[in-house]
Amino acid sequence: MSGVPAKFEFERRILGLGAVALVSFLLGPFLISLAMGAVLAALVYPMLHRLEKFRISPRWGAFLLSVTILGVLVLPVGLLGVLGARTGLAQLKNLKESVPTDFSFLERLARYLPIPTEELTQSLTEMAHGLAVNAAQALGAFLTQLPSYALGLGILLMATYFFLADARSISRWLREHSVLDAPATEKLIRSFTGACRSVILAGVASGLGQTFIFTMTAWIVGRTQVATLGLALFFASFIPVVGASPITIGVALHEFLTGNRSAAIGLLAAAIAASLVDNVIRPWVLKGGANLHPLLGFLGVFGGIHLMGFAGVFLGPILLVLAGAVLESLPSRRQN
Repeated sequence: MSGVPAKFEFERRILGLGAVALVSFLLGPFLISLAMGAVLAALVYPMLHRLEKFRISPRWGAFLLSVTILGVLVLPVGLLGVLGARTGLAQLKNLKESVPTDFSFLERLARYLPIPTEELTQSLTEMAHGLAVNAAQALGAFLTQLPSYALGLGILLMATYFFLADARSISRWLREHSVLDAPATEKLIRSFTGACRSVILAGVASGLGQTFIFTMTAWIVGRTQVATLGLALFFASFIPVVGASPITIGVALHEFLTGNRSAAIGLLAAAIAASLVDNVIRPWVLKGGANLHPLLGFLGVFGGIHLMGFAGVFLGPILLVLAGAVLESLPSRRQN
């Protein structure tokens, strides 16, 4: 802001907001991919420093890290998603064969409920078929949107590369043109990197831990379609409060109702272990934390999902952390 007369400061801010609005309008379809690219770049930026110690240039370091993200994260998750969607559709087509036909347990349950056994059986069957139809529609929509998802992932990788390769230039530009003062700008940058670590790494590590424990148990007890189950568990683990518990407990309950008592006990134990792992891994990875209130984190996830889809699971809380950092940088009444 130095070199700009005070009387033109208002016009300067208006022009800046107009430029931001224009860029946001032009890049609107790709803003989520660009934002996730910035998040991934902030996560792996310390590794770029380590590569520079081996005399690897920032451009080559950014390329190596981007290729690593492609091979370790993007391709496995993408292939798992396609495989899970296809096997899920195949399993839903055979729903009639997989629905249990022995409802003798409902007779014992109906003794304690003022509902006839036939009506209870019909209601449960209709509910199961309704859920199957909705699930099939969701999986079909996912498969039809694969080209757009692939484009978004490609833009994400390109954004990650350029954010890493030009990190110093971008950081210097932000410091020079920020509307906040220097200390507030530095705090905003630190809040962003801290939020990326807290939200992304904690969620991914916890999700992988829960998925590994339960899917391995499901494979040991002889469950089929383990890939589909693992995909559902991983994505459900990011849901606040409940996480993947409805799926894990539901699978154990299904085994119990179909007569597989030993498998049900093993899966129930795995569900409890997965929940405990979540309570251990998440706080351990969150050290250095995002300083975000649990209620705001809860609302940030659901608000992000509503506005941005699955990426909102990560971007929603991060945006709230940045908003909090901006509010804290404003002068308080005591300072005034």
